[in-house]
Amino acid sequence: MTERMRERRTDDEFRLLDNRRRANSHKIGRRNNEFKIEENKRRADAHKIERQNDELKIEENKRKAEALKIERQNDEFKTEENKRRAKAHKIERQNDEFKTQENERRLKSLKIKREEEEYKEEERRRNASRMRMSRDKYENNFHLMKLNYESKIKEGPTHICSCCGGLWFEYSIRELTIEMLTNKGLKKEFIDNVCYLKNTIVKLCVTCRKDIMLNKVPNLCLSNGLAFYEVPDCLKILTELEERLISPRIPFMVIRTLGFCKQFGLKG
Repeated sequence: MTERMRERRTDDEFRLLDNRRRANSHKIGRRNNEFKIEENKRRADAHKIERQNDELKIEENKRKAEALKIERQNDEFKTEENKRRAKAHKIERQNDEFKTQENERRLKSLKIKREEEEYKEEERRRNASRMRMSRDKYENNFHLMKLNYESKIKEGPTHICSCCGGLWFEYSIRELTIEMLTNKGLKKEFIDNVCYLKNTIVKLCVTCRKDIMLNKVPNLCLSNGLAFYEVPDCLKILTELEERLISPRIPFMVIRTLGFCKQFGLKG
């Protein structure tokens, strides 16, 4: 029977049909999980026996390496494989024993490499470059922080709080709208009372904002009678001498030393 089949398979057409029939039969058979598991085990055992042959093992490794090299020319495949390897390596390093062994292996490998003068010199250059970059980054950050601080100080406290009328730096003021304040549960009458300076954008300092959010009128609120009277238009055009002439009170103050403590005070 075997010889007869062998003779018949010398015919290319018959061999092609026979191979197709076998492939279909095998495909149907592998739908059965038991058959599939048994076949996989059989293949694994056969492959394990074959790999005991060093020549076959080397050839197979070369073939796999060449196939992988061709596949890694595809950027998508390369990226996916790197992710998969990194993930698998991360899982493996959760095992303390594996982690310790890998660290020891790396140390030994590094120790062997450091025996070479070229590698040692290259490592020194790399470390020096890394330190220089870190130092430059720190210096640049410090320089930017210094410039930012100087610009803010130079600008001065020019932002006016809508509640107390005080002058503040930009970072000490928070801009809000009437709608935002009402959404926080504050009544319209209360907002109109505490926001003495009427503007579209309400600017509040830290102290005033804290009291207002607690539904309290701040102590330094201008609506508590702390607002200056408006200067009439006829007085705005006066010179300093004319202001002195019509002023009901002319303050005379001098700077004097306060005892032996080297401090100074105003008197008058």
